[in-house]
This record gives sequence, C-alpha cells and structure tokens, in this order.
Amino acid sequence: MQQAQNTTSEAGEMPLKNVRDLLGEHYYIPNYQRGYRWGKDEVTKLLDDIWDFASHGKSEFYCLQPLIILLQEPSDTEKTKHYEVLDGQQRLTTLNLIVHYINEHFPGNEKYPEMHLHYQTRPESSKAFSSICIGEDGRVRMEDGLKPSIDFWHIKHAYGHIHSWFSEKEEDDRFNDNTFQEVFLDQVKVIWYKIDRGEDPIKVFERNNIGKIPLADAELIKAFILKGDKRSDRNHLRRQLEIAREWDEIEQGLRNPNLWAFIFGNKPMPGVCIGQLFVVALGLEDEKKPKIYDIVERKLEEKKDYLEGLWQRVKDLYSMIIDWYHNHKTYHYIGYLTQMGVKVQSICALISEDDTKAQFINKLRSKISEGEIRKLHYSQEDGFYKLSKGEKSKELYGGEEVRSLLLLYNIELCLREGSTERFPFETLQAEGEKHIMWDIEHIDSQTPREIKSKEEQNVWLKATREALGSKIDETLGESIEKYIAQKLNEQENFEALREQLQDLAGEKEDNYSQSIGNLALLDAGTNRSYGNSLFINKRAELQKREQQGQFIPQGTKIAFMKYFSGSRLALDKWSTEDKCAHEAYIYDLVKDYIKNK
Repeated sequence: MQQAQNTTSEAGEMPLKNVRDLLGEHYYIPNYQRGYRWGKDEVTKLLDDIWDFASHGKSEFYCLQPLIILLQEPSDTEKTKHYEVLDGQQRLTTLNLIVHYINEHFPGNEKYPEMHLHYQTRPESSKAFSSICIGEDGRVRMEDGLKPSIDFWHIKHAYGHIHSWFSEKEEDDRFNDNTFQEVFLDQVKVIWYKIDRGEDPIKVFERNNIGKIPLADAELIKAFILKGDKRSDRNHLRRQLEIAREWDEIEQGLRNPNLWAFIFGNKPMPGVCIGQLFVVALGLEDEKKPKIYDIVERKLEEKKDYLEGLWQRVKDLYSMIIDWYHNHKTYHYIGYLTQMGVKVQSICALISEDDTKAQFINKLRSKISEGEIRKLHYSQEDGFYKLSKGEKSKELYGGEEVRSLLLLYNIELCLREGSTERFPFETLQAEGEKHIMWDIEHIDSQTPREIKSKEEQNVWLKATREALGSKIDETLGESIEKYIAQKLNEQENFEALREQLQDLAGEKEDNYSQSIGNLALLDAGTNRSYGNSLFINKRAELQKREQQGQFIPQGTKIAFMKYFSGSRLALDKWSTEDKCAHEAYIYDLVKDYIKNK
C-alpha cells in the first residue's frame, strides 16, 4: 500500500475509483479464490496508513493495489450488475468491514450503502456481513446458526481488530472520526482494472497471485481442484460446494491448537493449515520450503486427473489423523514422537494393512525407544545413568535425553490403566496461545546456578527464613537480617548463609543431586522465580499455581506431593531417600524403553 503520485501505465491512464464509488455494488467472489485471511497486521496497517495519510498526506489521494474485476453477463431476469473479483478481495472485504463499522459505531452520521459481497462457496456470506456487530461485552457477534466457516472466523477477528483500532484512536485527542471518514471514502482509491470477457478469469487469478507471499500454495491448489470446464453444470456446482465444505472442515479441524501440536509437533501453525497435509501427502516434509504448487502443476501436465487422487489422499490422511487423535494410546505415543521431531511421513511408514491397532501401537513404542532416551541406562544399584567414555555418569542435568525421558514419563502417567487424562501438547508449542515454556529443573534447591544479584539474594533469604521459621536459631537469624540490611553484595558470605540454611532444611548435595530422581518439568515462570528455592517453597508455589488453574504435569505433582512409594512422609523436605525412590518410580513406568543392566 502506498500513496499514488502517478497512475499512468504504458497503456495510458489507469481508471481509479474511490471507496465511495465501490459502495452499493455487487461483487462475486468465485470458488477458485482463496478465502479471507487478513489478520491483525494487515488490518491495522491499512488503517494506520489511511490515518497517516489523512494527518500528513501531501498528495491528492492514497492509492491501494489494483482491484481486478470482470463484469459478468447479466441474465434475462437479473438486471443488477455483478462484478467477478479476480484479485483484491482481501482489500475489498476489509474496506467493506470498515464501512460497516462506521455505520454501526458513529450514530448520527450518514449511513453509507455497503458493498454486497457474494462468495460462491459461502451462500450465507451476505447474512454474515450484515449481522456482524460488537456486543455489549465488547466481543464480536455474528448471527447464530451460520454454518461454521474458516472465512467467517477470520472476518470476525478482522472486525475485532477494526474495533480495537478505533477504540484506541478515540482515546487520542488528535483523532477526528469525521476527517477519517472523509479521507477514507473520497481520497482512498483503488486502481479499477477490468479485464475483457474473452480472458480466462482463473488464468488471470493465477497470473496475478503466483509469487505473492500472502497467497498460500494450498489456496492455489484449491483453485485447481474447484475449477472445471462445466461451470454451469448443476452436478459440477454441487461437487464444488461439497469440496469447499470438506476443505473448510479440514482447515477448521487443523486450527485446533492441540490437534496441530499433536500431529505436527513444534512446527508453528501457518495461516493456511491444510497445506501441511499436502506436504505430507507429497512426501515433502524434509524440504525446508516445499513447493507443493509447482509439483502439482507439473503432475497435472502428466496426468489430468492427478488432483482427484491427491485430494482423496489428503482427505484420507486427515481422517487417519483424527482417528489417531481420538484414540487414547495413539494420541499420546504419536504426540510424543512428533514433539521429539519425528515426521508424520515416518509415522505413516510404520503402517501395514495387515496390522492390528495393537501391532501399530507396538511399532510406535519401538520408534520411541530409538530416540534420545536410548542414551540412558538403568541399574538397581546406580539408577539412571549414561555412559561417558565408558564410565557411568549420573550427572544428567542439562542433557537432551532428560527432557525426552521426563516427557515420556508424563505420557506414561496419562496411559496408566483407568486414566482418562490427555497430555495437552499445545502447551509445548513454541508460538501457541497456550504455550508454557518448560524448564528441566531440580526439585530441591541444589541447582548449579549461582544467585548473583543482591536483590535476588535478599528474596531467597527472606523466603527461606519464612519457610524454616523456628528452625533458625537466634545467631543465624541475626546473620540473615544483617546481610539483608546491608547494601554490599558479598557473594562468599551469601553462599555461606545459603549452605547453612540448606543443611538446616535437609537439602544437602549428594550423588543424586543432578540425577533423574531430583529433576522435574517446571514452567519457566515458576522455575525462574523459585528455581533456587527450597523444596517447601517450590511446593507451595506449585500448589498456588494449580489452584489458579495453571496446568501442572502429573509427574511434577507426583514429585512435589510425594505420591510415590518409598518417599519420606515429611512434606517439608526432599531427602536423598526421596530422590532414590522418585527415580525408581519413574523407571517403573518407562522401563520398557530403557536399557537395563
């Protein structure tokens, strides 16, 4: 988007239309077009640019990218002109949403006629646009009973972003809504590019969109799937609607954050999720930037009905994923594997037509054994260890295999007989809304990290003093008070106090301090605030966070609540015996995957 200084081309003057000129017209969005996908960045940038132009614009008008349209042939009964939109429907839809918002939220002003947008595969689009509004609770509302559609989902969110933008601007004394409306309606213009009826609109669409970043390869493939020669044939149109419905159902299903994290691990959720199924179906998961559209286009030259078979493979793949997702065992085993970086293609390669569900599950378990945890060994005498230059080592803190093991342990807890709990893989998604950054941390206070800042030292001393209470004698108490009161940071003196308090709490360093038995999954918020704290402080903080509704992994709760056999009854200490018993409990659940010596 940029201010236009010159609108001529080699062919001469380009016709321009301002937003007011576009109102009241009927626009037809054909099925080969991508759905509406503008998000917060695109919507707010458009509004910001318009207001910036209104405030500082030196040119005559602000010009948007071209709107490429084809005037449809009128029928004998229909006198209204309909323009088929070949390119620019994202901008057109957003402009109409802004007009609708102005009509809804600036009472007393002139009500502007809105555009009539008709989506070929969304018969209810007109109803959706006319009913959208901001409820009394500030949330976007749309008429109940509309068929679920990923386009309507994006439209609702775009309207919410428009509402947020105007709400923020209304707090600014420099903003004037009348000025904005005047500039928006009369000085914001589009290049009105009308093609001849003799041109193939789909070819124009492809020519104008290939190479544009916002248009996903999957949407171009959708255009190929939906188009056909018999565009007026009723059965063909019915089939197009069916494909559009199937496409939407799959897209919406994949937008479930937990389903996405379950099957695609840590891969960020893209704007168009269904494209990843095409990547899997085409065997391209190992490619950094798979060009699925280019491959499909090439295959179509070799085999005209290639797309029909590919689309069926994508639907079958999705159906299989949903089956895995709803099965308690395959959900957890496959979810674990994808979190460990195993590709969906590799999981599909395990499938054999003759296998029973139980045999497939056994293959998944074998695949798990081939991962990072293969580096770990266990013996009754030593517990968990790994071999380093032929020597046994229990110094496991910080190893990647520890993260794999603790996640597997939590998975197996969910798979205990009678358990219905499902591990929320979406909490492991690096960019998901429910992401929790997990740290592998010590259960007691024997962390190798030093507490260096004076502020953190004071916090630790105060929390520990409160936790130990009457166990601290008068002399030690005075030393703590004196150190807290002084401004000087004396690391050596602090470490001496810290060691005394840890001894008093029964948290002495031992051979198990860096072992599996003394480690758990802690969310980063808890860990980085309480990672150096005593067991009793961490336990209290975890209880508080769980009461607030935060997800705490089962394995972490079992450790801090001492819900395992062999632990000491005292809930204010984490002893060597507790570490050993905890390690044995973990091993009992994961022993089928660990080398036993």
